[in-house]
Amino acid sequence: SGLCGGVLNSDSGVITSPGHPNEYPHGVNCTWYINVTPGLVIRLTFHMFSFENPTENTCVYDYVDIYDNSTMAEESRLG
Repeated sequence: SGLCGGVLNSDSGVITSPGHPNEYPHGVNCTWYINVTPGLVIRLTFHMFSFENPTENTCVYDYVDIYDNSTMAEESRLG
């Protein structure tokens, strides 16, 4: 299983998955922390998004979680 991600300290930027635009490696877990100038709003735009074929209508491995702080606590989960 691999890791990717990091900290983006910028008011704009681009995040891509490993291997983009080709398939990403098996078992990769990406966690990104995005910090912008206080008072600004973070807008996420997905230009291309694809998942593995879900089994029984679930996405156990391919998903995006978005949180409003760095704790990743359920109460701060936005989507």
